[in-house]
Amino acid sequence: MAIENYDRTEALIHGTVRPEGIDPVIISTQSGDRHFRMLRNWEFDVCELSMSSYLMAKDQGLPIVAIPVFPRRLFPHSFIYCNLEAGVREPEDLRGRRVGIGMYQVTMSMLAKGFLQHEYGISPESIDWVTGREELLPFEKPLNVKIDRANGDAALETMLMKGEIAARIQPDTIPSLESQPPQVSRLFPNFRELEIQWYGKTGIFPIMHVIALKTEIAERHPWIGQSIMEAFEKAKHLSYEYLKHPANNSLVWSRTLLEEQGQILGLDPFPYGLESNRSAVEQLTQFSYEQGLTKRKTDVDDIFLKLDT
Repeated sequence: MAIENYDRTEALIHGTVRPEGIDPVIISTQSGDRHFRMLRNWEFDVCELSMSSYLMAKDQGLPIVAIPVFPRRLFPHSFIYCNLEAGVREPEDLRGRRVGIGMYQVTMSMLAKGFLQHEYGISPESIDWVTGREELLPFEKPLNVKIDRANGDAALETMLMKGEIAARIQPDTIPSLESQPPQVSRLFPNFRELEIQWYGKTGIFPIMHVIALKTEIAERHPWIGQSIMEAFEKAKHLSYEYLKHPANNSLVWSRTLLEEQGQILGLDPFPYGLESNRSAVEQLTQFSYEQGLTKRKTDVDDIFLKLDT
């Protein structure tokens, strides 16, 4: 089992929680390496995957199936970075500009493209995309979409600093954001306020990753998906209990932040299970189809194991 080391998966990684009936060998790896090793080399029986690449894998008939466990979520608003000298002050300014992304199919790229299209009327065809890496799974590039290649994600960082690309979408904080003098800013400086508003309107805290199994494993052991899901649920709630105690982390006002978060997102901001996440998954299937990553709009009921919860 290959997963990322979050507070909500830490109990699994360190063995505090174990799936019933399984003695797993758990490997903690970074996303890019993990996704490549799974979808190119099939190294793992269970793997945390990019939701976008998982939808593509199902569309292409690859032998993989997911359980509705979504350990990583991010809003897109805070991860669109702009070169200050490029004149990008609002989403409309991205039209006709070069924008860097890790891959066209990366979930944050897919989500941000869909977000810009549906919220601001900026279609993927109106932007010149520059990718840093080879696409993980092949797809037929949509007509009128421009995609160039840079020499890696580090190259995108340099290009953003130099103004060779006007903006970059990256699901993490980028070093150039803290450059002195500042050369890069977020497209939405008030991202937190906008994310809260967007959640209030849509009820969606966007999904980035999903837990997937080799089909042969799920078919050979029909109970295994339920066991794994329950273990992820236990590990997640242990992390919630840990966060309730202010002395357990280095955020001075952590309790206040946690209470405020609870008022906005509820007591379980990372819900598992299909019904609790149907609208979020359907949104991603729509974006995937619209952007040409999948050839048909996926029925969400067809891409998850049938579980008791």
